[in-house]
Formats: sequence, structure tokens, C-alpha cells
Amino acid sequence: MSADEDREAQVDSFIAIASQVFGAPINPEEAFFDMGGDSLQALEIAIQIKIASGIEVDTYQMVNAVSLGAFFRSIVAGELPATGDSNVK
Repeated sequence: MSADEDREAQVDSFIAIASQVFGAPINPEEAFFDMGGDSLQALEIAIQIKIASGIEVDTYQMVNAVSLGAFFRSIVAGELPATGDSNVK
């Protein structure tokens, strides 16, 4: 499997996690709150991603992203800072 395929598989696993938390398949091109998400679901997605991959998710960035799919692609590519590295105050 190529690096691109590995990253896409990881994004797909994060989409599956979000779908599980939402209780139904999600459209990864929709924003978190547009899907009816709430703070508890954001926290649960972040926890499940941490367990599955070791990646710490900044829930603030996740809920404010243009889409969950874009956010997941960014964290898999390492384009967003880890939770502890965020400069958001």
C-alpha cells in the first residue's frame, strides 16, 4: 500500500468513527455542526481517534472546519498542530 493509500485508509477510518458516534453514515463534505453535531459528540470522536491512531484532535478546529473530511485529511497529512501545540487562545 502506498503512503497516499495509507493516508486515505486512515481518513476513511476517521469517517467511520464519526459515523459511529453520530449513529448513521456521515457526509464527510459537511461541517460538523451542519450535521447536527454537539460538543459531546466532538469529544467522543476525538477520544476514539486518539485510541485508534494516537493522533490528538483539537476539537475546536474539528467543529469549526469547513468539513469533517477536509479536517481529517489535514490531520492525517500532519498539516494541523497537535492539540497541545495549538496557539488558539
